[in-house]
Amino acid sequence: GQVYAFGVSAISQFESAFIQNTKNIDEYIDLIEDETFACEKGYILNKDEKIIKAIIDEVMCNKQLSYSYIKTKLDIDKETLAKFVNPALPQLRELAKDGIIALNEDGLKVNEDEILFIRNVASAFDPLVRNNQGSFSKPV
Repeated sequence: GQVYAFGVSAISQFESAFIQNTKNIDEYIDLIEDETFACEKGYILNKDEKIIKAIIDEVMCNKQLSYSYIKTKLDIDKETLAKFVNPALPQLRELAKDGIIALNEDGLKVNEDEILFIRNVASAFDPLVRNNQGSFSKPV
């Protein structure tokens, strides 16, 4: 989905991009008063990043992941989806063993009592987190 963020340093999320507002309050106020956008920087997602984003959005927003739904939504085949799911499987199996998720042949479902760990589930699909690239806030 799309998220329109307002305010200093706010980050808006679109289907294929992220845009961050300026971090300077005075600059932000001046730009808004001039009826112009207060955007400071943006990032356009590549095809792989769009797939990863769709997977993570599905987990975070719907507390589940249906492989068949993602394949249909993104018009991708099983092999393409496997490229993004297979690296996450070892961590997902551990989360299932701990009772945080239930795995099935079409995906996973986050157990209601374990919703506090949803970021841990979603992060399993993020190759930057998985490979310790960049600096991110860490889930518990």
